[in-house]
Amino acid sequence: MARIWMTHLYKKLEKIYYPEKIDTRPKKVGHRNEKKDYIIDITNCDSLKENSTNLTFNSKNIAYLYKKHLINNHRIPNNIIVNIKRTDGNNQSFEFDEKELMKLEITKEKSE
Repeated sequence: MARIWMTHLYKKLEKIYYPEKIDTRPKKVGHRNEKKDYIIDITNCDSLKENSTNLTFNSKNIAYLYKKHLINNHRIPNNIIVNIKRTDGNNQSFEFDEKELMKLEITKEKSE
């Protein structure tokens, strides 16, 4: 995926979470591959350790920021998948569908 338009998102996430690496990619879905899920991998991030009680909340925040960035760049996500990858191999994945992402957007807008 082109890195140029993702730079702003990467910098924002790096300031908040300090990951070792961030990767993003689309995944075509649907009967005729007409929709796209978007996947973001966050690798080796101390603030997203396994025992973090806020891991789900932080994953939702990452999904929200990613969705907002995609829409600002004229891409419409179906689902956002946040993969938390750790060096010990104990990885976790969080998937947020359109309804959850819409709720996140409404909640975030109310709090801003």
